[in-house]
Amino acid sequence: MGNMGNSVLAAVAASLAPLRAAAATAYVQLVVATYDEDLSWIEPTLRTVPRSEAVVYCKGPVQPDARCTARLANWGAENYAYVHHVYKNYDNLAPITAFAMGSILKSEWQYLLCRKLFGVLGALSSVAKQDALRHFISPRGMHNHLVPFESDSNISVYRPKRGLPPQIMCPASAATNGAFYSKFAPNRSVGDALRHGSSLNGIAAAPRHVLRGVPRNAWGRLLDELAKKSCCEGAALQADHYAERLWRPLLLGTAPADASPQVPLAACPPFIFPLVPERLRHVDGDTRKAAEAWRRAGSPPPPPRSWRAACAPGWTPGGAPPHGSSRRGGHSAS
Repeated sequence: MGNMGNSVLAAVAASLAPLRAAAATAYVQLVVATYDEDLSWIEPTLRTVPRSEAVVYCKGPVQPDARCTARLANWGAENYAYVHHVYKNYDNLAPITAFAMGSILKSEWQYLLCRKLFGVLGALSSVAKQDALRHFISPRGMHNHLVPFESDSNISVYRPKRGLPPQIMCPASAATNGAFYSKFAPNRSVGDALRHGSSLNGIAAAPRHVLRGVPRNAWGRLLDELAKKSCCEGAALQADHYAERLWRPLLLGTAPADASPQVPLAACPPFIFPLVPERLRHVDGDTRKAAEAWRRAGSPPPPPRSWRAACAPGWTPGGAPPHGSSRRGGHSAS
């Protein structure tokens, strides 16, 4: 992996403060990545999945929740925690690993994250279903549509929070979805990605043999890529958005197109709604209004020139890219 990769992994090990062992003690492990979200949904959710337990990665110092299994440096977004879990536990993974962000209680887009999560967990809701799982599974898009893999998409602008102006992201080492896939999906072709479509919103599940179908050193290279935040002065990572879309084609690989259809969204169970904090109950998820707010925010300022050498040698910072079909902002609604 080289000196940079070794130093990054050493930093990962140093930043990890284990509170409880992450090694699997249940058949299904739900890996949750959180920063400061309300996690009261975890216990009732686990009761819908037999033989399950949660592994909660709390990123940064601000999450006081006792459910935290381990603390990580606040690098990247949810994908950093997910890849860290697979890399670190490669030889001790649960028979099935499911992934979710801590923000499941968000009401945005009619509780989209909740509907996606329970779509995936519905496929694990009985012992028979768990025993039958052979492939990676991820949910459909917000309208129950199939999520395509857009190989030419260059996601270089990000809206960090509602109402804030967009920002240029810390550049990845590969400039498009397709280029990123080709670099971090060993022995895969972009044709595989186009056949299987994409995964969004950091919600999915996979059997152990599927996660181990990707060599451990390949997970290490991806972890290295997702640990760039420190060299871009805290900016959002372009690599995170590419990694979010990488999981499905990476883990389905050369499987037939019909091996694992994208899972339909499910209704949020009734126990979710009383748990939603008041501040999250009326979040506007209207995509047209969100697009209009994006336009009003204007173009982001150019990034500092200190990014060039530290993050992407040969990359020249410039102004904001035009808002075109191949340049996308953060917080995908799909």
